[in-house]
Amino acid sequence: MTSGCTSVTGGRPIKPSATAFVTDGTTTGREVIENLGPPLLELEHGCLLVYSWETSSHLHFTIYTLGRETGEAGPKPKQWVFCVATDRFDRVLRHATITAAENESVRDTAFAWYRKARHPSSIADSQLAGPAFSQQTKGSPIAKGDSFPTDKPQLKR
Repeated sequence: MTSGCTSVTGGRPIKPSATAFVTDGTTTGREVIENLGPPLLELEHGCLLVYSWETSSHLHFTIYTLGRETGEAGPKPKQWVFCVATDRFDRVLRHATITAAENESVRDTAFAWYRKARHPSSIADSQLAGPAFSQQTKGSPIAKGDSFPTDKPQLKR
């Protein structure tokens, strides 16, 4: 027979119901801060908002063999990180609640998520990376050697 409990041991947990208002492409970083309070970290010139909390789990168990023995396993800490990436216009592009790997800092966890999140997979996502990434019109990415269409008629030779 087993039972367990989880308790918050640090920070202020952010429940999914508290982030239901966040809509990628619509909500602003300012609205996130107004609703959730100031983040633990603001990185990448305010384009990455980071909230964090820690939980600890204990497992209680009873073993029935020839006699009855009880025990406890734990505590097992878990670091939670709520990340919000915004574009240069303060619109939320992506947000997620993730867990930090054992022995990884909240900052490193947030940066790893941000690096993955900022790889443009669509036109709107290219704004996440800022002006360093070129914005494209609809269609597939421009291949090396392709030229951009112009309004000038092309002369055939």
